[in-house]
Amino acid sequence: MKSPAFQAYPKEWLSNEHIAMMTPAQEGAYWRLLCYAWLDPECSIPSDDASLAQLSRLGDEWHKGGHGVVKARFTPHPSLPGRLVNERLLKEREKQQVWRDKSSSGGKKGAASRWKKDTSEVNKGGHKVVTHPPLGCDDQTMTLQFPVSSLLSTPIVPKGTSVWSPSQTQLRLGALFKRRASTKWSDREIKSFKNIGEIPDDDLRLIEKYYTASFEVGKSILRRDILTLLNNWNGEVDRARAYKPQATKLW
Repeated sequence: MKSPAFQAYPKEWLSNEHIAMMTPAQEGAYWRLLCYAWLDPECSIPSDDASLAQLSRLGDEWHKGGHGVVKARFTPHPSLPGRLVNERLLKEREKQQVWRDKSSSGGKKGAASRWKKDTSEVNKGGHKVVTHPPLGCDDQTMTLQFPVSSLLSTPIVPKGTSVWSPSQTQLRLGALFKRRASTKWSDREIKSFKNIGEIPDDDLRLIEKYYTASFEVGKSILRRDILTLLNNWNGEVDRARAYKPQATKLW
C-alpha cells in the first residue's frame, strides 16, 4: 500500500520564490504534476513534453515556452529513463515507506512473540503434535505445537501462570517507548490504563503523531515512560492537539 496523501505547508508554498515566479496557470500546472507523480508507483511523471503538456493542462502554452519554470522543479529519475521526479516529493515517499515498513515489522514480531508465548504448552500423553507457522510470520523456524485433542477443548494453562494478552491500544502505546509486545505491563501501568477508560482512536492517533514528531534539540517535552504518559493522559492529548510541527520546506 502507498499513502494516498502527502503533507503540504501553505506558508512554505506561498513563500517559495520558484513558485512565486510562476503565473497562475504555471502554478496550477506544477501542482497537477506533483499530484500525478505522487499517484505513480515510482513517484514519477513522463519526461516528454507532449505528455507533460497534456497532464499539466497547459497545452500549447507548454510548447511555447511556458514550461520552463515548471519543468525545472523536476529532475531525471535516478533509475527510470524517460521519467522525472521531484526530489523533495520522492524523499517524502521514501520516508513514509520506511515508517510503514518499520510499523509492519514491529507488528509481525510482536504477534509472533505473543503467539509463541501463549501456545508453548508442552505436549503430553503421547498426542500427535501439529506444527503450524504463525500467520504472517516470516520466520519459518518458529512453529506452533499442541495436541490435536486441544482443538476440541479449552487450552490448558498451568496453574499460577499469568498470560499477558495486551490489547491493540496497549501495543500501540508500548511501541511509542519501544516496549516489546511480549513484555508484560506492571500492575501500576495496567491500573492507570484501566482508569483512563476507553481511548478514542482519534486521541491515540494524535498521541502517536506527537510522540513520533521531530523536535528541535532541547525542546522535546515528551513523557519518558508509559506510566507517566498514562497518568497525564488528558493533558498529553491536549498538548498533542495543540502541537504544530515545525514547517520544513517541501518544495
